[in-house]
Amino acid sequence: MILSATMFALALIGGGQTTPAIAFAATPAPATACLSVDRTGTFRVVTKKAGGTALGLGLVVLENINGCLEATFITDDSGPAIIDGLSVSGDTLKGNLKLTTGSAKLMLQFAGASVTGSIVQGGNEWSIEGRKTS
Repeated sequence: MILSATMFALALIGGGQTTPAIAFAATPAPATACLSVDRTGTFRVVTKKAGGTALGLGLVVLENINGCLEATFITDDSGPAIIDGLSVSGDTLKGNLKLTTGSAKLMLQFAGASVTGSIVQGGNEWSIEGRKTS
């Protein structure tokens, strides 16, 4: 009887099998804090490399998704890019622009329907100018 109980206990703890263990999270991961929505809309922008060269056209889209601010930068040459790590101070929005070449710092300054700002990635910097379209 003792031998049977010992073998049963070993079987329960995996004494003879090589079955992989499956781990379950005890608690769900905490929800990411979101930034409340103060400003939404679509902004048509022009980006310029320092010195006025390499013009680019794009859209900055600020959306209210379930009460949280979501931001996207859309260009015709590289497609949409998520802007995360958002922070707002007055009329200034800052975040991290996720590019195929890595992360870049984005800063936007709003003044009425106008927007100005910059994108900085490593030693590269672009200025941004535009207007709200919707």
